[in-house]
Amino acid sequence: MRELLFRGQTRRPGQKIWMNGEKVPGNWVYGGICQGRGDFSVMYGYQNGEQSSINKFVVYTDTVGQSTGLTDRTEWDELTVEEQRFWLRKHDADEWTGRLIFEGDIVEGMAYSSLWRGVIVWIDEIAGFGVRYQQRTGPTAWENASILKRLRVCKDQFAAKVIGNIYDDPDLLDGYDKK
Repeated sequence: MRELLFRGQTRRPGQKIWMNGEKVPGNWVYGGICQGRGDFSVMYGYQNGEQSSINKFVVYTDTVGQSTGLTDRTEWDELTVEEQRFWLRKHDADEWTGRLIFEGDIVEGMAYSSLWRGVIVWIDEIAGFGVRYQQRTGPTAWENASILKRLRVCKDQFAAKVIGNIYDDPDLLDGYDKK
C-alpha cells in the first residue's frame, strides 16, 4: 500500500521579487490536505522536505497534486549538489531510486522509439494516473497507468523523467507536441 502524499504551493513563482528584480521561486509544501473554500486549502505537513515537525500551511488549491507513489528515472549523478546533500541527510546514495512523481509534473521519455513529453494527470476512464499529451483528448495506451508502473522493466516502454511541473515551468509545454 502506498503512502498518500500531496504537494501544494504556498507562494507562486514570481509572486515576490528580490531587490534586484529577480523573481522568487514558488514554495512547495508536502503532506495531507484539507479542501478549503475558494482558492485556498490547508495542508498539514512539511516544507521543502524538512520533516522534523508537522505544520499547517495555506496553499493554492489549484496547485495541489497527489503523489503517484512512483519515482522517475533521474540518476544520482544528475542531481544538483544541493539535492544530493538533502538526500544524504537521511539516506545513503545507493538508496536513491529517482524523484517522486506528482500529479502536475511534466515528464519526458522514450516510448516506442520516440521522445514524448506530457503531464501527469489522474484519468477517470482508467481510474489511475497517466500521462496526458498536448493535442490529445481521450485516454490511449500511452496514458495507461500500467505503463507508468513499468518504467524500469521494459526497454522501450515509457521511461519517464520529471523535467518540471505545470506551475513553475508551463513554458516546457508551449508549442510542444511529440517532437
